[in-house]
Amino acid sequence: MLSGVGARCLERPPAFSRFDCIDSIEVELLAIIGISVAFMANLTVRNVPDTVHRALRVRAARYGRSAEAEVRAILEESLRPDDRIKLGSMLAAVGKKARLTDDDMAVIQSVRDKTPAEPEHIE
Repeated sequence: MLSGVGARCLERPPAFSRFDCIDSIEVELLAIIGISVAFMANLTVRNVPDTVHRALRVRAARYGRSAEAEVRAILEESLRPDDRIKLGSMLAAVGKKARLTDDDMAVIQSVRDKTPAEPEHIE
């Protein structure tokens, strides 16, 4: 059972997000047990000229995306730093630095626990 701010979530009307009242301690607890909580912002852009909107729809169609998905892609491409650390690249660099061979990886894979995780039962 949640306590504090989280307990008040249960009293909120269903129209509200169940995550809009979780406090930082509860987010940390969720992270500890492996539940990720992603907060997404909404953005409304008003007074977009018709020519810009038309160009956006054309560009979205070219990439097989909706206009909304295209706006997200444009924002992400333009605002994400080029020098950000990518997890896959970082892990590959760690492996190279440790000079792991395919044989080493085979040993690691052979002793790795492959039992599927059981879902948590929260009552």
